[in-house]
Amino acid sequence: AIEMAKRLAALGNKVRVYSSCGAMGEGIYDGVKYLLTEKYHDLKCDVLIASRMAEALSEGLNIRSKKRYLWTHDVVPKGLTPELAKRADKILVLSEWHKENVLKYNPYLDADQIEVTQNGLTLSRFDVKVERNPHKAVVSSSPDRYLPALLKIWPQVRAEIPDAELHIF
Repeated sequence: AIEMAKRLAALGNKVRVYSSCGAMGEGIYDGVKYLLTEKYHDLKCDVLIASRMAEALSEGLNIRSKKRYLWTHDVVPKGLTPELAKRADKILVLSEWHKENVLKYNPYLDADQIEVTQNGLTLSRFDVKVERNPHKAVVSSSPDRYLPALLKIWPQVRAEIPDAELHIF
């Protein structure tokens, strides 16, 4: 979201991000205005992109926009209801598999309402040569998303690949 916001601002768009704002606090960074989540109400904008949380589309927040998008990074959109789905012009997902999964768990959605897109990233940050270890597994997600399943399957992984390594960040 940070990279996409920065790029949209660089194209001349007025971009606001509502979040906890982290250690640096509210302010303008890379042309993007960062504001505390508590200020996310009674707003007007041309395009609203709600990241992850479908509740950000709620009518009660009084957000007036010409277009509304829910950009979901999770396996299924958090808090999506049929009513909130009607308020989204598009739901943005990250792959064809993601699209099919969102449709599977939200049968009230129309496939045309879902658009496959991708995350934003700065490729130059990854311009380093790294010696690959094909038996190294890296996990960088929140433990509540993977830990029970990982603990269950890891013995099977090690049985198949005895030198498998697990790195958790």
